[in-house]
Amino acid sequence: MISIKDYLLAGAIIVLLTGIGISRWELYSVTKEFNEYKESIHDQIQKNVAEKARIEKEQNDKYQLAEAGYSGALSVLNQRLRDLQNMPRDNTLQVAGCSSGTVPGEATYTIGTQIRLATFKGTCDRDFYEAAMRDTLQCQRLIEFVK
Repeated sequence: MISIKDYLLAGAIIVLLTGIGISRWELYSVTKEFNEYKESIHDQIQKNVAEKARIEKEQNDKYQLAEAGYSGALSVLNQRLRDLQNMPRDNTLQVAGCSSGTVPGEATYTIGTQIRLATFKGTCDRDFYEAAMRDTLQCQRLIEFVK
C-alpha cells in the first residue's frame, strides 16, 4: 500500500523536477535575450564605425580639396606679386587694347597727390602688403572651408 509518506515524497520530487525545469527555461530565456541584446549592440557598433569612417573620408576629401584650392590660389597670388615686383614704377605702361597709348608711371596731376597720410611704421612696406594679401587669402579659404 502506498502511504502518505510516499505521496509526499512523490509530490516533492514533482515539485523539485518542475522547479528545475522552470529554472532551466528561465536560464535559456535569459541567455537568449542576452545574446540578442549583445548582437544588437554589436550591429550598432558596426554601423557607427562605418558611419565614422564615412564621415572621416568626407572630411578628409573636403580638406584635400580645400588644401589644393588654397595652394593653387596661393601660387597664383605669389606669381602676381612676383610680376608686380618686376614691373617698372618710373616708366610708362602700355594700355591694353591701344597700341600707341601709354599710362605714365607717375601721376601728372599732382594737386591731389600732395596730401600725406599719417601711417604706422611698416604699413607702406611691400612685405606688409604681401603678408596682408596672403592672410586675406588664407582667411577667405578658411571661411569657404567652414561653410
